[in-house]
Amino acid sequence: MFRRQKRNPFYYRQIEVPDEYFCDRKEETETLVNLLLNDNNVVLKAPRRLGKSSLICHVLKQNGLKHYNAVFVDLYPTRNLSDFVSVFGRAVLDCATIGRRGRSQLTVKLRSHAVTTELTIPQILKISDTRSFEEREFSDTLQEIFRFLETTSQPNLIVFDEFQQILDYKEDNVPEILRTFIQRAENTRFVFSGSAQHMLTGMFEEPGKPFFRSSRTLNLTIIPTDRYVEFCCEQFRNARKEISEEAVRLVYDIFSGNTYLMQMTMNQVFQYASSGHITTVDDVKAVINMIIDERADDYRRMLRNMKPNYEKVLLCIANEGIAAEMTSAGVRQKYGLPSPATITNILKFFLDENQRVISEPGPCLYRLDDRYLELWAAKYIFKALERKFQSAEQMFLLERKAADVF
Repeated sequence: MFRRQKRNPFYYRQIEVPDEYFCDRKEETETLVNLLLNDNNVVLKAPRRLGKSSLICHVLKQNGLKHYNAVFVDLYPTRNLSDFVSVFGRAVLDCATIGRRGRSQLTVKLRSHAVTTELTIPQILKISDTRSFEEREFSDTLQEIFRFLETTSQPNLIVFDEFQQILDYKEDNVPEILRTFIQRAENTRFVFSGSAQHMLTGMFEEPGKPFFRSSRTLNLTIIPTDRYVEFCCEQFRNARKEISEEAVRLVYDIFSGNTYLMQMTMNQVFQYASSGHITTVDDVKAVINMIIDERADDYRRMLRNMKPNYEKVLLCIANEGIAAEMTSAGVRQKYGLPSPATITNILKFFLDENQRVISEPGPCLYRLDDRYLELWAAKYIFKALERKFQSAEQMFLLERKAADVF
């Protein structure tokens, strides 16, 4: 018989996290609540997997906002305005706090404009069974959705996640179309969330753009080290377990404060921790090794499917941790890299928002987004995993310093 254990307090898969397991973000929560209560639309910018959606869910539980109809619209899988309208309409229909009558009314209105209300978005993030809207203008359908939102008895909060995706649509005038409806909405507030921070900055802060200065901006940064250490130690104590501060700091440093990767790793560390034993740095290393091995086949397969020059550039970044001067003769010779022009093109490919392979912590500096891929390469390609552990704090400080001047 398995004994029922205390719930694992380190959430990483779920967007909505119980308050007792939500780490910090007190200042950001207060700021976002105040902005929304004072009728502001908000641009929420943050690197990937830093907890933007979880923060929004947490904010909606606060006094003054509990009565909002919260509608999350994930725009990442959308490729054109047709997809946008379908996903937006479906999200509004699925809003749990909009009554049955309201959903029925909206369904009729959407159908009247040839919207497929049975559209689903599979987990593989591919849109299927999307009907064309050849018989109607997309703006007419959007008008019906926004008109419905104005009739709800409770105010609405629409969260457009990965909002910068609209810039990649084949239609050129999507921002202009949306701005027309959004600026007229009186019963609805909007949060424009995204991880492509430079693109969002251009959309909302560049003069001449449709959304110029139409919203307030909140930049979400990493949770401070001390607060995350305190949170983890407290969660262990609550479960009658114990973990050393050094062990938590290793997790924090090796993943550079990335909320998702830290929580995913700490979830496993907590799972294998036992009462009467202090979880140490060595225990954390053992768990990280285990996760690396779980992903090993996927990483090998990924590299086998890459062109040789792409693989060389990726492994160079993995080994360097933070790669600089990649087109220099010294770096090219060390890793057998191709010509500077080819390297530049490969980096552009890896930096593309749709690839999500690398990021730029600073000017002409490159780091893998998937830190476990970096650790896998250190273990199996370069035989230097322990070096990664030993240099984790130094690399984290270098990354933060570069980000501060970027």
